[in-house]
Amino acid sequence: APMNARTSADAVEVQALKADSFGRIALMRGAAGLFVRRDLAHVPLWIVSQAKPQKLERKYKTVDFKSALLLAGQIGEIAESINHHPDLTVSYGQLVVQIFTHSKGGLTEADFILAAKIDRLSVP
Repeated sequence: APMNARTSADAVEVQALKADSFGRIALMRGAAGLFVRRDLAHVPLWIVSQAKPQKLERKYKTVDFKSALLLAGQIGEIAESINHHPDLTVSYGQLVVQIFTHSKGGLTEADFILAAKIDRLSVP
């Protein structure tokens, strides 16, 4: 059955997302933007960087360097358990976590899954 003109482009992109959940979400238009915004609702402490490639980013404030390093270690354990690895920048009083799928050059469903798992950590 033919689709009406108003929904055809979005429907095609939604089908593409469903067919390839690890597709290049950041490079898709229309439905992809909605997909990213919807998934951000599940990880509200994360932002999507505007730089290319797009990344999920979260900054943690810590009391000192050792605390940031310990948190990085906890995140590293989660990353190893699902074989999906973020970029971590450890500095005094701060840990910056950036997540994107290196092999796809942008955001994928796996990035949102990792962000949600990281959010389950109890951080003071």
